[in-house]
Amino acid sequence: MRRLFVLLLLTSSFAVAQTAPSSPAASNTAAPAPNPAADAAADTAVRTWLAGGFNRDSAQPNPNAADPNAELLRQVRGAIAQFRYFPPPEGTRVSFDLRRVETGEANERIYTYPITSQITGDSQIRVTMALQNGAWRADRIGLGEPGSAIPDWVSEPWAGWLFAALSAALLYACIAPTFWRRALERSVQSVRQHAGIFIGTNLLLYGIYVIGTLIGIANPAIVRALGEFFTQVLSSSGVAQLTQGTVASAAFGIFLNNLRAGIMIATFIPGSLFAVPAFVISSLQFLIYGVALAPVGTLPIQAWLLHVPTILIELQAYIFVVASSGVMLSRIVKRTPFSVAWREYAACLPLAISILALGAWYEAFEIIVLIPAVLR
Repeated sequence: MRRLFVLLLLTSSFAVAQTAPSSPAASNTAAPAPNPAADAAADTAVRTWLAGGFNRDSAQPNPNAADPNAELLRQVRGAIAQFRYFPPPEGTRVSFDLRRVETGEANERIYTYPITSQITGDSQIRVTMALQNGAWRADRIGLGEPGSAIPDWVSEPWAGWLFAALSAALLYACIAPTFWRRALERSVQSVRQHAGIFIGTNLLLYGIYVIGTLIGIANPAIVRALGEFFTQVLSSSGVAQLTQGTVASAAFGIFLNNLRAGIMIATFIPGSLFAVPAFVISSLQFLIYGVALAPVGTLPIQAWLLHVPTILIELQAYIFVVASSGVMLSRIVKRTPFSVAWREYAACLPLAISILALGAWYEAFEIIVLIPAVLR
């Protein structure tokens, strides 16, 4: 169950780009300055990782046994720990003498260590050390090089202009008599013909989201744990750095991220497998979203209210795809050939993409303009 939760955390963290202002790490061409204290702490962290210490510590019972939610919090922290500190493969050997410093910032240093194991063969681990309260602590330990959810070129000035032009073309395609508009009309017609499925899916998933929000309000510690986790993942993946650019470039990056992870990976592809996986995965993800975005975090309520339209718009795009997969399953049950039903299912993508584009523009404007104005 915990491994399933780890997988859901991974997909959920990228499915909705709930970014937060942060400063991108500066690129250093020169070798980082020596820091013996951080080097020693990194070696100690790797030895703790080899012994399974990070995951074992997270599995210890909560000392506050009187708290009825202590076990739930322990399970959440344990799942997050398995994601942040990838369990060492069996028989892993680390070459400490070949430790390499990748980046050496004032409050963060990233190390790589060559490793050998029966599963990975010759590989490496990447250790991120953070300076916390005057001491260096392991923030993340994982295998290999980090991936980026956002292409580097999205931060270029021309990328913002490109997305603005694409958005204008998309708006024209939605209004003018084009194939895109015909696809939108087919989607609207499908909603009317299968109103029960679409209404039921909205009630189900938004209802689960509300339940998650209520759980988060009752458990602020879990909200903080998930919030810190999502912030770190989004920062390391490049999503959070979008806030350092223009509204247009941030909207472009958010759109690409949500299209790839939120629509294709988390909903459309699972929905192609006879709908059931899409409903199951989305239900669990919406529960996580509700908990993680509950209004008991560090942002004031005014900032949270500004984020509500983002939640409604972007989640509606995902809900529409999930409901469309339900329509596909309904047609298959009624003896419609799978190829025909799947083509009708794929026709939901233009409307979902249009909704995502609208949500990306609002979210970028909200994060870069509206929320900073409220926080002043």
